[in-house]
Amino acid sequence: MATAIQGVAPRTARPTTREAFPPGSLRFDWINTVLGALWLIGIFIDGWAHNHDKVDNTFFTPWHAILYSMFGVFGIFLTLTLTRNLTRGYMLTRALPRGYSLSMLGILIFAFAGVFDFAWHSLFGFEIDTEALLSPAHLLLALGFVLVMTGPVRSLVARIPAHSSPNWREFGPLTASLTFTFALFAFFTQFTHPFVYEIAAMKGGNSNIYQSLGVSAILIQSALTMGLVLWAVRRWRLPFGALTLFIAVPSAMVTVFQDRMALIPGAIAAGLIAEMLYLWLKPTADRMGRFVLFGLLVPIAVYSLYFLTVQLTYRLGWSIHLWAGSIVMAATVGLMLAFMLAWPHSDTQSTA
Repeated sequence: MATAIQGVAPRTARPTTREAFPPGSLRFDWINTVLGALWLIGIFIDGWAHNHDKVDNTFFTPWHAILYSMFGVFGIFLTLTLTRNLTRGYMLTRALPRGYSLSMLGILIFAFAGVFDFAWHSLFGFEIDTEALLSPAHLLLALGFVLVMTGPVRSLVARIPAHSSPNWREFGPLTASLTFTFALFAFFTQFTHPFVYEIAAMKGGNSNIYQSLGVSAILIQSALTMGLVLWAVRRWRLPFGALTLFIAVPSAMVTVFQDRMALIPGAIAAGLIAEMLYLWLKPTADRMGRFVLFGLLVPIAVYSLYFLTVQLTYRLGWSIHLWAGSIVMAATVGLMLAFMLAWPHSDTQSTA
């Protein structure tokens, strides 16, 4: 008989050893992914409210209510699953399907961090601007979310063989979970994100300090994005659309903080060009030349389209030396990451 909660061991099942995990399922992975997406939306709504001066100096806001409600739903779901599996004889540390024990730890960390956040505000007041992204309490909240959101990633990495060609049904929860995790990274690095602050078009953007900040933002986001993309490409043959999600969604989501939605089409176009490059080059770690070329060309596509979009919507203020050099620097980051990820295969396998 089917259980009400996927990921819960069937009523008649008993673990064969004390080391067993309850069986996982794609449905359980998808439920976790959807709940994580709703939770992330709550985080972004709260961030939007802060950036648009919708928050007074109080912890009890409607934005926090949305955020913590989404967290509560996820926490209840995992707790019910864990409790029911405990009654079936599973150990406490193995009462969730493989890959999800750290998710439960993330729920506990987030709950503790919420109380810590309230105490922090009571003691030191409320953060302003970038302070909010660097507050120890908020970073602890981020850690809790990442541990929970990556549950489907850990589960599916264990179940999908390396170098296989998963379809969207199999790969969907992993793709979405990784995308939402990196959207949170973009959230917490929004102070150095070119899709939040298009410094290349700002008045005063040609001062030395602003130029330095603008180029640094491109380098940091290139490293984060290409680290994700190249890791996934190295491990699997990705279904069409995965790269577009990895590249476009985190950047698109952070544009809401400064109402820069005009930059979204460029991000989507860059993702689609990455898909074309992937189909053309067919990069794998044992074909090092193609893998490295892919790592080089994707950042060129992303930031060429970024600067084109900025020019069309806000008008570039940077010189050709600066914006072209920034593209080359971003490509260099992708090139170096590709070399590092592919290098263990280069001594014994083909580099064609």
